[in-house]
Amino acid sequence: MLPKITFQYSRIYDLTLYHFSTGKDKELNDSLFLKREIFCLKKIKIIEEWWNDKGQNILKEIQKYTSLKWTHKEITVYFLAEPHRKTWMGGFSNPITLFLKKIVDSNVSNQNMMFIKTAIIHELVHHNIPLRKIDGIIDDLQKEYNCDRGAATHVL
Repeated sequence: MLPKITFQYSRIYDLTLYHFSTGKDKELNDSLFLKREIFCLKKIKIIEEWWNDKGQNILKEIQKYTSLKWTHKEITVYFLAEPHRKTWMGGFSNPITLFLKKIVDSNVSNQNMMFIKTAIIHELVHHNIPLRKIDGIIDDLQKEYNCDRGAATHVL
């Protein structure tokens, strides 16, 4: 059975990452988060249209190429505007969190939609391959390629 994929923005998640990234406090209803929420929800609508058209096929292809059946019934993909500090980060896999904007040389710009779609697929692949089953393979790849765990996971 294929998992149900939901896309969402979480203001409390955004606030928490803000606090941990900057060490500063803000209120949940601060205009910063209200603006970020509006931006994210508009982008999520566009992403949902694409996913409604392509999503089931993408999930089937991931299952086919990994030779692993999905174990999750539902997966939430969180979207945030951009990291709260001057850094480039496309996202991370647990919980799946993707940034819709990027910061390069202190300039903030929107990620292009192809990057976002590719990142969604990339992070979903991470969720289809349970790391506890492949720890040995990752260890072997680290030795073979003399690389860190993150690189070995991506080689796999």
